[in-house]
Amino acid sequence: MGRDNTSVVDNELKVYGIESLRIADALIMPRITTGNTMAPCVVIGERAADLIGNSHGLGAQREPASSVG
Repeated sequence: MGRDNTSVVDNELKVYGIESLRIADALIMPRITTGNTMAPCVVIGERAADLIGNSHGLGAQREPASSVG
């Protein structure tokens, strides 16, 4: 992800040179973490869901976290 010659996607996860294609995978990270990649992949997926929803006029429709008390 980025703007250099080796980047495949932009900051909205859109693939350069291919219209209407987004990538939501660990492969978009410029450097793979040394730890477990599950958490970063979840964040990438959530970001992709927000971007796709916003591009179709759905906006943020997440339910707020319930408080325990």
